[in-house]
Amino acid sequence: MDTHRLKIFLNLLETGNCSETAEQLFTTQSTVSKQIQSLEKELEIRLFDRSRRSLVPTPAAEQIREDAKKIIETEEHMKHQVRELADDRSRELRICAIPVLSQYKVSGIFRDFQKAFPDVSIRMTETENKLLEEQLKSHSCDLIFTRLLDDEDTSLDIITMDTDALAAILPCSHPLSQRSEIGIEELKEESFLLLDEKTGLLNCVKNLCRESGFSPKITYKGVRIDTILDMIANDLGVSILMNHSVDCSRQPGIVKIPLKKTCTSRLIFARNHNSHYRPEEKNFWNYLTQRFIRESNTSLENQN
Repeated sequence: MDTHRLKIFLNLLETGNCSETAEQLFTTQSTVSKQIQSLEKELEIRLFDRSRRSLVPTPAAEQIREDAKKIIETEEHMKHQVRELADDRSRELRICAIPVLSQYKVSGIFRDFQKAFPDVSIRMTETENKLLEEQLKSHSCDLIFTRLLDDEDTSLDIITMDTDALAAILPCSHPLSQRSEIGIEELKEESFLLLDEKTGLLNCVKNLCRESGFSPKITYKGVRIDTILDMIANDLGVSILMNHSVDCSRQPGIVKIPLKKTCTSRLIFARNHNSHYRPEEKNFWNYLTQRFIRESNTSLENQN
């Protein structure tokens, strides 16, 4: 059985939309439709009701959902074991991360680890928050660096590196640019330039606005912070972004102002729980644990 088809099938169960599944899996809508049709032909059952606007899973589709997951997990586990036995990649650490490594100074952590363990190579891949946990659970990577919002939980093992909070990003010419803090409701007439759904922040911003009595007028959604900051500097709107992800000294023409009511997040490293860890993974996890304990103790000493 083609596990690629099963991955498309499972994603389509979640989205109910061929276009969204195609976008998330970096393929085309036509490919999604053809793969589902091929799977239905192979299994000799109908998996989706296509008579409505969105695809509705049939009872048969729901019944085989867990079996499909197990087949994919078994294949990925087998590949993981073969990689360890077959080649020298056991000395490689594969890390997937949200694209904010420079803003949170994560590269320095990798540099210092490789100084301590020079025989271990690190292979980095950046992708959006929405896909990271799936890649980790499928063993496409060993660890992930990601963001957990304040209302989120996870079954993964985690180490918290830092915390952050949403802030307002305004052009320097904005009437509120000199304020020490603002309420998000004061921006209700503005054009909002926001990171899109893949980053996990869009719903958080929408919820903040909704709780403050308005729906934001969103005129731009994207994945690149630098594009948003450039648009703000050119008076095309305002944004709500994580505080530490914006360095105003690198983008003239913008200011960053704390919100009176905000949404917080934790920046974390995560790994699968109760998995078989290679020595490189154990060493990196222990290194992170000791590093952040040491930094936490130093911070407490400075406060005292």
